[in-house]
Amino acid sequence: MRNAWIYEAIKKVPENTVSAYAFAIICVVVATLARVIFGLVGASVLFTSYYPAVLVAALMAGRRAGLLAIPLSLLVVWWAFTLPAFEFQRLSSVQTINFCLFIFSGLLIVWLASSFRQVVHDLARNESKRDLMVRELEHRGKNTFAVVEAIVRQTLQTQPDIAGEIVGRIRSVSSTNDLINNSITQSATLEVILRNELDPYGVDRMRYSGPTIELRADSARNIALVMHEMVTNAVKYGALSVSSGTISVTTECEGDVVTLTWQERGGPAVVAPDTYGFGSRLIVRTIKGMSGRVEPTFTDKGFSLRISFKNSDQT
Repeated sequence: MRNAWIYEAIKKVPENTVSAYAFAIICVVVATLARVIFGLVGASVLFTSYYPAVLVAALMAGRRAGLLAIPLSLLVVWWAFTLPAFEFQRLSSVQTINFCLFIFSGLLIVWLASSFRQVVHDLARNESKRDLMVRELEHRGKNTFAVVEAIVRQTLQTQPDIAGEIVGRIRSVSSTNDLINNSITQSATLEVILRNELDPYGVDRMRYSGPTIELRADSARNIALVMHEMVTNAVKYGALSVSSGTISVTTECEGDVVTLTWQERGGPAVVAPDTYGFGSRLIVRTIKGMSGRVEPTFTDKGFSLRISFKNSDQT
């Protein structure tokens, strides 16, 4: 829960306990001190300082504490601040109306505060259930990925390189799922996805510039797969195939459209291939599925790729 401090504050005083009723008394005492100060400066107020006392008591200590604060406030005001002071004299018609209005307002405040407390408790309970479900789904997802990885390796025992490529793609999606599940907004930043993919080869070899871009769940998974293919190609044929190679990534965002420019420098010279492998075709198909486009460039300085895509949960 984003405003978890509210729930934590409410939990400080358990409802229907001695502490709760003591808290209500303290609220009334503080309101009385405030009423005395108002009187010293010439302010003519009767119940003004007691409204927040009832609110705080009901909000922090529960409905019964708030209800207790109402008669306590009435008695204090009647005895100490209704002339003649320090006597329980019969109230005039105007004073009776003021007292009745305070009772009505106090009951309304207690009802609203109690409703708010219930909403906060329900939100906290639902949040706990959600966290439990997310952890369970995350655990099952990891088990599923592990089973799939084992099946792939077992099936392709005679082709370990192909098995390794498939497993790498599976792990890329799995790690991105972890980022999404651990995020309150169910999203993942583009920079974090890139750094996760480059981590085995040295994150310091990438220079990232651009705004922080939160990718929605579906977009994050797809881009993680694309970035995995980009890093794999760079390791095999590009800048990451040599120790001096670096990668520069620049991002832009306009509405839901994200543009990413990938530039490799310090690696071997590259030329446009006659045919594209499965990884390259996967990148193109994935980006097109995101309503985007791919623009590769092959130069003596290194490989460059400019891609644009729509950041959406429906790809």
